[in-house]
Amino acid sequence: MKEITSIITLLLIQHVLSYVREGERCVDKTSRVSGQCLQPQHCQSANKDFFERGIRPTFCEYSNKRILICCTEKQQVRPSVRPVWQNNNANSNKFRALERVSERKCKEYNKGVVPIYFGKYIFGGTNANPEDFPHMATIRTIHKHPDYRPPSRYNDIALLELTQDMNITDDVRPACLWTKYDFENYTTVTATGWGVTENTTIPTNVLQMVSLNLYSNEVCDPVMPRDRNWNGFAPTQMCAGVFTGGKDTCQGDSGAPLQITPKPREKIHYIVGVTSFGGRCAQKGHPAIYTRVSSYLDWIESIVWPNE
Repeated sequence: MKEITSIITLLLIQHVLSYVREGERCVDKTSRVSGQCLQPQHCQSANKDFFERGIRPTFCEYSNKRILICCTEKQQVRPSVRPVWQNNNANSNKFRALERVSERKCKEYNKGVVPIYFGKYIFGGTNANPEDFPHMATIRTIHKHPDYRPPSRYNDIALLELTQDMNITDDVRPACLWTKYDFENYTTVTATGWGVTENTTIPTNVLQMVSLNLYSNEVCDPVMPRDRNWNGFAPTQMCAGVFTGGKDTCQGDSGAPLQITPKPREKIHYIVGVTSFGGRCAQKGHPAIYTRVSSYLDWIESIVWPNE
């Protein structure tokens, strides 16, 4: 994933626009919608336009002293999007705005992560006690999504709150949350889990991983059977698998991550989906359905970082 930078640095603006007063009327060059010249942290439409649609803002003024953008009034702001000012030195102020809380936390958590190679599997087979491994923790609370209504297949996502904070080590490191609806140029994802393998009905004791193809909901929708618990793709769901068969998630994998690793050597994983359900495991013409993480960022952030 390309690192999200500020709208200022993306534009590489090097000149200073003429002085205007904050609150003056303006016209957005892209949409031709009228608005007001406001500071970026006060703008309501720029966050949604830039991060969800890739639309760059129209600048009213850009200088070392202040930045004003033409802020239209046609959209609502995401409450969890907070601007951040970053002072690099005494002579320059760079604006690092419009980051989601989860994006900022991803950068914070991974500052101390060093490149390292790992094997493909985590081996198990015996029961372990919490004191045997310092990275083990018990679960305090399960936060189910408030709109999850089993046996319905929609809003199939939950958060596990641990009884203690986890120390970041070479073996325990945080994953980042994918913040975009689409997946840029990525066409494959990695699924992991402890579910059944091949034709067995017993979950594996070796963590499994498999590379799956990403498909649009429109491609998968015609081949996925409907029932009373699922009546077609919602925007909050996504599809992955291999149409020729042979690779898939299966029973026991539900709740496991679907991830992208832009920089494999650094092992910083981005969670794009959560295994939800499928039809026939690894059968030809039967991909599986996953919960789309980016659709639930507001809810996730409100629980994980309630005071941010």
